[in-house]
Order: sequence, then structure tokens, then C-alpha cells
Amino acid sequence: MCLYREWAPPAPLRAWLTCVWIRRTPQGPGETVAVLPDACTDLMYVDGSLRIAGPDTAVNPAWRPAGGRIVGVRLRPGVLRSFVTPDVVELADRRVPLVDVWRGDVRKLEDRVDEAAGRPAELAGLLLEEVTRRIAVAEQPDRLVSAAVAACLAARAPVGVRTLAADLHVSERQLRRRSQQTLGYGIKTLDRILRFQRFLGVAERAPGADLASVAASVGYADQSHLTRECRRLAGRTPATLLADRRG
Repeated sequence: MCLYREWAPPAPLRAWLTCVWIRRTPQGPGETVAVLPDACTDLMYVDGSLRIAGPDTAVNPAWRPAGGRIVGVRLRPGVLRSFVTPDVVELADRRVPLVDVWRGDVRKLEDRVDEAAGRPAELAGLLLEEVTRRIAVAEQPDRLVSAAVAACLAARAPVGVRTLAADLHVSERQLRRRSQQTLGYGIKTLDRILRFQRFLGVAERAPGADLASVAASVGYADQSHLTRECRRLAGRTPATLLADRRG
């Protein structure tokens, strides 16, 4: 079983980042980790290189060798576009070398992280330092998309794209285009992923709770709706997914 630890970023970075994290795979045969969609993206040091983990639209299985360590900083939905050259839709469901997409030269950062390899806390500090430096000169995240994200986070029922676009005084087409550029997918996909994450949070805080009740509390029409979405996003039924995460 992998060992995972995360902590909050410094206060000035919390509008941009959700957490800093370290994942270590114990000695043994290695394992496949099921990375679930969470609407966020990550800057990571993994397997000796710096990478961007783009926004996932479904479970992303990742092989982790025994004794391996990954250090990352997790960016809030809509933030990545301020740091990379391509539209974020081009990075969806992908893990790409940082040098291919990060704005500006990353050779100094690569040299420094190579020197710190094997010291996870120092690596985490270097990634935070890089993000802090980039934030100082970065474009602010798209305000329209940020408002759409906030609306989806606050929703407790499926979000209607037409209604949301009207509330934001833009066309559905413009909202869809800017969401894809910034988030990597449209608002409906974002809404589904955030609802799925709400389900995980509620279910894990109340182990053994009736799944139909949990489904209703986070905005699913019924338990069968929850099951379809879990299969689509995680590749498993809700019960199997929760059992695997507890294990």
C-alpha cells in the first residue's frame, strides 16, 4: 500500500493551490495506483523528471515502482492555464514533461530538483518556490471560468449549462470554449467530477451509510445514477470503490 501525505500550501498561495503532497510506494513488488478525477491539475516530480498531470476525465491507472517517491503541488481548477502555453484541453488525461508546456525556461529548476532528488521535503519547497515565482508574473485565471467553477462547487443539484451561461451573461458556446481552454473540458464534465468528489467525501466521513441516501445528499437522482457515474469516472461500482479506498 502506498503512503500518501498532503498539507496546505502557504496562505498567499491558497487561491492558486489546494495542497502540497508526497506519495511513497513501500519496498515490495510495486503497485498500480488508480488516480481519480478531481478537477485539479498537478506539477509533479516523478521518476526523476518534472511533469504536468493534466485534468482527468476518468480514472488514470499509474504504475508506481517499489520505493518510488512522487512530490507534487496541486493546482486549483482553472489555474493551470496561467502557467502553460497550450490550451488545457490539449493536456486532458495526459502526463507531459514540464519542459514541453511550461512558460519560460525550466532548466534551472530541473538542475535544482536533480540536486535535491531523494529529499522530498526539499523538492516540495522547490516546487512551491517555482509556483510562487510564476504567480508573480502570471496572468490571472479566467474570471468567467472561475465564476463557473464557484457555481459548480456550490451546487447541490446538476448544473444546467444554459442557465449558468445566462447567469454569467455569456453564450453557451463562449462558456464551453473558455472552459475547455482553461479547465480541459466543459462545464457538464466539471459538474460531474465535483459531484463525484462530494460523494467520496461524504461516504468516507460516514462509512457504512446507506448509498442511496448519500447519493441523494450530493445531487444524484438516485443510486443507479451514482453507480453509472462511478463506473464512468472510476471504473468501479460505488461499493467496490469505497472498499478499495478503505483497503
